[in-house]
Amino acid sequence: MKNLCKGLVLIGLLLMTFPVYSFEYTYEGNTLEYTELADGTVSVKKGSVAPQGALVIPEKAVDGDVSYTVTVIAENGFKDCSAIISVELPTTIKTIEAYGFRGCTSMTSIALNEGLNTIGHHAFTQDAALTVLTLSSTVTTIGD
Repeated sequence: MKNLCKGLVLIGLLLMTFPVYSFEYTYEGNTLEYTELADGTVSVKKGSVAPQGALVIPEKAVDGDVSYTVTVIAENGFKDCSAIISVELPTTIKTIEAYGFRGCTSMTSIALNEGLNTIGHHAFTQDAALTVLTLSSTVTTIGD
C-alpha cells in the first residue's frame, strides 16, 4: 500500500510539471509558440521561425475558439533571437523565466510593464545592444 501511495504521488507530480497543450499563434507578423499552464494561462516562446524586428507579445493568444491570457515568458523563450530589435510586453506578463531574452544581440529596448513580478536569472545576459530597460514598480524578484 505504501508503494502504491508513493507511485500515485510521483505520477501526480509528473503530470503537474508537464505542459498541458502547445500551439502556435501569429500576432503582428511574428508566429510564437504558446504552452498552456496548470492555471489555464499560457507561456510564450519563439515559434518555428525566430521572431524579428519589433516583437509585440499579445495579452491573449487564440487557438480556435479559445482565448488564453499570456502570463509567462518561457525559460530560454527568446534565447539567441538576434533579429529582435525591441520588445513590448503586455501588463498580463507576470514572469520572465531564466534566460528569457538571453543573447538577443540586436535588442535595444524593452519595457517591463506594470504587472511583472519576477525576472529570472540571466534573463538579459549577452544583450550587448540593450540600452533602454524600463522596470516597473511591481517587480519584486530579480534573479542573478
